[in-house]
Amino acid sequence: MTRQLFLGLFIVLIALPGGCGKRAGDIVKINIRKSGAYVIMGKPVTQEMVEKTMKEAVAKKPEVKVLILADKEAKHLYVAKILSICKSSGVKETHIMVKTLE
Repeated sequence: MTRQLFLGLFIVLIALPGGCGKRAGDIVKINIRKSGAYVIMGKPVTQEMVEKTMKEAVAKKPEVKVLILADKEAKHLYVAKILSICKSSGVKETHIMVKTLE
């Protein structure tokens, strides 16, 4: 696990076998497709909907964490947008899931 400060937000790079092991209310999973499309809870969402979801999640549970699952070919810009949204919404900890080859 690597912890880095990026855009004023702590980012934890992790490789997790078989899921994150957190309860549903503890973590918000945001998928980023190769095309840059965002998906939350299996539903495509716009950037505005991501912002609304994050603000609601922080209001409900201030210690909520975010897990970003990005396609390896998605542009960094899409990940950076989500990180920026998380920071402005008050998320204190964001994780980016990476798949490693063994």
